[in-house]
Parts: sequence; structure tokens; C-alpha cells
Amino acid sequence: QEGGGSQRALQEWLQTQGESLTQLTRTVEVNSERELAAAISRGDADVGPGAQSTATEFGLGFMPLSQACCDLVMPQGVFFRALLQQLLDWLHSPAGRELAARLGGYDVSQSGKLVWSPQ
Repeated sequence: QEGGGSQRALQEWLQTQGESLTQLTRTVEVNSERELAAAISRGDADVGPGAQSTATEFGLGFMPLSQACCDLVMPQGVFFRALLQQLLDWLHSPAGRELAARLGGYDVSQSGKLVWSPQ
């Protein structure tokens, strides 16, 4: 997707290889990682940036290029709501850790860690 983070990641990686997007012989524009994985599975694309879990879901090979962290920003009251705390507890449970490992590419060890609070 033009202007998307995945496209920028691909451009940066190609640059490290001395290549550019314009040098690719065939490109296909998709709107999601799952759409890209489906295109690769069908043979409509050879390679593209995406998450390891998506590659695993579609039975594709995966080569990690970088690591990304995702922080959730929310009002303090939302952080302490029971449903969110249950989700965070589940992520640290054996079932949550097993699912993250099975999907591949996820580190949930810091999930739920309060990074900053105004008080």
C-alpha cells in the first residue's frame, strides 16, 4: 500500500541491498498483510513485508528484517477497566504465551506494562 509502513520498510530494506522499488520487475498493491500473503500463495507476488504470524498462517517462509513495538495510549481509567486487565492477564497466561509462540514473532512479556502516567 503506497505510503504505508510496510512499503517504507520494504524500501529501506531494498536500499540496504543496493536496490529500489523501481528495480522490481513486478509489483502488486494490496491493502493488508493477509491480502499480500494470499497473493504470494497464489503466485501473484514473490515477496513482501509482513508479520511472521501472517506468513505462518499462510504456510509461507519468513525472514525477519526488524522488530517493532506497539504501545497503546489510553486514559488511565480505561487501563484499569476489568475487561482490559483480563485481556492483559490472559496474554501472560500459559494459553496466551502458547498462542503468541505458535503464531510466531510476538513477545508478550512486556504486555500491560504501564510506561508512563501523569501522576
